[in-house]
Amino acid sequence: MLEPLKLELFNQETEETRVVKVNFISGRFVRKALKVMAAMDDESVEEDKALDSLVEYVAEIFNITADEIWDGLDARQLMPTLTDIIQKVMGTQGQADGGPAAK
Repeated sequence: MLEPLKLELFNQETEETRVVKVNFISGRFVRKALKVMAAMDDESVEEDKALDSLVEYVAEIFNITADEIWDGLDARQLMPTLTDIIQKVMGTQGQADGGPAAK
């Protein structure tokens, strides 16, 4: 069994961190990831729209709202966190540097 995919979100009002987990990710999310990644690489798509697509994609995986991600992730960790999640879904984490894919 694979480890759950996790996302840590900070609540500014309570100053507490909530961990959201998902145990099963449908294969459909691989197909959706390809579309999101294509939008990220498409120069004709405005950067903010491509980022919105990525945030909405991750929100759908965890069954949360995009606003929870926008408000709960530190700006300095937004892109690394979202990139890590999409790479884990695609099974490509670690391959860019020659390392093994995420398990």
